[in-house]
Amino acid sequence: MQNNDYLHLEFMGINGLAMDSFSEGLRKKIKLFGMMLSGLDETIGTDALVLRDKLGKLDKEIYGDMLEEYEEYLENNEIMEGSASDKPKTKSDKELLEQLWKMGRKKGLRRSTLRDMGFQVELSRNRVSVGNFRLERTGIFVHTYDLVRTS
Repeated sequence: MQNNDYLHLEFMGINGLAMDSFSEGLRKKIKLFGMMLSGLDETIGTDALVLRDKLGKLDKEIYGDMLEEYEEYLENNEIMEGSASDKPKTKSDKELLEQLWKMGRKKGLRRSTLRDMGFQVELSRNRVSVGNFRLERTGIFVHTYDLVRTS
């Protein structure tokens, strides 16, 4: 895979973020990813497949962590600039849920996170259906949801 095929590397590139922009724990994960990625060229056969799978999972985890760290600055997964004219096109609720599904973020989604991403549907019920997805509330006193694909 090329670097732009990894979600967290693409996110860093698009937003011009350096390693020192992140928390120490996240920097350690990014460094571990880099070490694993450099070893991919020397790995063959089933070991290469296993390593690619681990890299993919770690990439999604790092990307999710990046989104959480920058959630107050993000709108539709891009760092917001000062001007309203620079605003990216807002995504539909269905597109946002598809993006979360592809990222592997299916459990423990907070209502505030969904709202910050631009989710518009009212999140006061226990189940909310949007397109081929359903958000199921898992928290009793807090609004957390699990994402389920319905078809």
